[in-house]
Amino acid sequence: MSSLRQLQQDLQAFLLNQDPAICDSIADSQSLAARESLNIYRNGYYLRLVGILANDYNILAELIGKKRFETLLHDYLNAHPSHSFTVRTIGKYLPEFIDKRDEFEPGISELAGFEWSLNEILCLPDVPVLTMDDLAQLSEDQWLKLVLKCQPSLRLFKCEYNTLEVWKNSNEHQAKVASAMLAETMFCIIWRKEREAYFYETSKEEAALIQAIIEGDDFETLCQKMLTYYDEDAVVSWIADTLKCWMGHGFFVKDFSA
Repeated sequence: MSSLRQLQQDLQAFLLNQDPAICDSIADSQSLAARESLNIYRNGYYLRLVGILANDYNILAELIGKKRFETLLHDYLNAHPSHSFTVRTIGKYLPEFIDKRDEFEPGISELAGFEWSLNEILCLPDVPVLTMDDLAQLSEDQWLKLVLKCQPSLRLFKCEYNTLEVWKNSNEHQAKVASAMLAETMFCIIWRKEREAYFYETSKEEAALIQAIIEGDDFETLCQKMLTYYDEDAVVSWIADTLKCWMGHGFFVKDFSA
């Protein structure tokens, strides 16, 4: 008799790869053979994954059409079966998968990546956020050594196409906009506050600043890097004002070093 662990492994192998080993451990019913019963279960499991992906990528599905979307998911799930105990990450590799397929218009993989970022952060853990009051007692020397840490949900997203416009129009049920390459690369910041995902288009200065923070630069180094955009008289106040605004949105965790 097979152990429970072996039965579980055999069932997983059937669901993911149609390995028939589990069939010998399942009794036929009066109306269905063991293989038929297992196929019903496997089809239900597959449809559950399709439903999750359709929810995560509902804008993508609308833009490429139901039939193309269903074909895409079928091929994707065959290439990337779930090996995790959770289904929350099942769609993680879909943008990359789309990017390698020639039948999709330019910009579709970027749109999928944007949509995944918005949904992915909803499942990340909550963390205590940093406020200006937490920094009020820092000395000048401590400010220079200050290293901020972004909350787990924060993303700096790079756009080569008009992805934000395409997403917004579809999300607000307005006329569809064709994907088009931008004349200049743009960035947006994506983050979660409470139970909602937010994003906004950043300036190139803000993108450079948040990227430097993500990389772990201290405040003194941030000021030096921002001299590319601002003179010495303005750089400190600009950074301070920007950080104050971002703290209001909950960008940083309370765990910082100075």
